[in-house]
Amino acid sequence: MSPRSDAATAVSMLPPARESGSDRFRYLCPECGAGAFSAGSDLLCPAEGRRLSGAGGVLPLLRAERVAALAPFLDAYRRVRRIEGWGGAADYYRSLPFVSEGNHRAVWKLRARSFRRALRAIAARFPDVKQADEWDKIALRILEIGAGCGWFSWRMARAGHYVLATDISLDEEDGLGATSRYALPGEAPGERLLRARAEMEELPLEDAQFDLVVANGSLHYAKEPTRAVAEAHRVLRSGGLFLVLDSPVYDEPESGNEMVRRRRERHRTFGIGDAGSTAGFLVERDFLSLSAGVGFAFEILRPFEGFSRLLRRASCGVRGTTPPARFPLFVLEKR
Repeated sequence: MSPRSDAATAVSMLPPARESGSDRFRYLCPECGAGAFSAGSDLLCPAEGRRLSGAGGVLPLLRAERVAALAPFLDAYRRVRRIEGWGGAADYYRSLPFVSEGNHRAVWKLRARSFRRALRAIAARFPDVKQADEWDKIALRILEIGAGCGWFSWRMARAGHYVLATDISLDEEDGLGATSRYALPGEAPGERLLRARAEMEELPLEDAQFDLVVANGSLHYAKEPTRAVAEAHRVLRSGGLFLVLDSPVYDEPESGNEMVRRRRERHRTFGIGDAGSTAGFLVERDFLSLSAGVGFAFEILRPFEGFSRLLRRASCGVRGTTPPARFPLFVLEKR
């Protein structure tokens, strides 16, 4: 099956829902915390008469001092990703996560499995979206944190749901700027896909407005994962889901620290130093504990990781070396 037909099959699990309402999302001013509203790429704060200027259709929900503070990390991240050969032509982005060629096809194979499992989890949690084998009634309000190039958000918007994709990067290949590559003639997912520059640990968004929050391959980049999880809980409505997928997960912190150490050594061979401190990985028991402490009920789903990784894990167990990360899907429900 081709990547394009594979993608169509998976996304057909979430077909378009009917439009409902024009006021999609409720914003806060990142500078003062008062209610704000969008005007094109700009954010208007009536409380202080402030107009924050965005660019390229991306709302500015990141405080000015944070933009400056994050610049070294973003520069280092961009350089690493370019060296490692991520990205491609428009067809590459439209096929994500169903990539069958290239240096990173094994990674995308794992991510495609996670994506299919995430779609099943969403469909199971929101059965009222589907009635009599036809999608009906509602369009989910979805927030993606650390959206990167936005492929997950784009697929959900294409399926007819309202999506706010957030990230700290505006990069044209790996950040929110990449979403311009997705549109096909006759398609307008941009009408349902909005973008905002924001940190996952500090979301200038009003409480309890989203049905679904997604951290797709991103939560391990949080400097303070506890704050990011608490923010996801805050902006979800009661009964909403927080999906965490494709972050490297270990049973013990020592294994994760060893992975981070090796990665930093490799980056130094590129002449790229440590520009910021992020978690880099999750420890399963610690993550579940902090999620429960915030107020989430949780379920762990484990997509099949492939025979090669199973054999590698078994080999590491025999030799006593660091095992590869797991990539479970955490399904967290706000009670």
